[in-house]
Amino acid sequence: MGMFQHRWTVEDFRPIIETCLDQFGADRCMFGSNFPVDSLYSNYETLLRAHERLIPDSQRSQVFAKTAARFYKF
Repeated sequence: MGMFQHRWTVEDFRPIIETCLDQFGADRCMFGSNFPVDSLYSNYETLLRAHERLIPDSQRSQVFAKTAARFYKF
């Protein structure tokens, strides 16, 4: 997001996250970032907290851990 919108807010992520979760489900979504490039416009903690605010509690463990563990066979 930072590459295209340098002064992003949490709400700028909302339609993207909600659409992905609605279309694919939490079992097919995982958190990722564009760091270190996005560090030009924000920091990792701010980015992570923005996603944590927008991903529902019931889907958080799937998006932040379980989907990636299953996909990468951890």
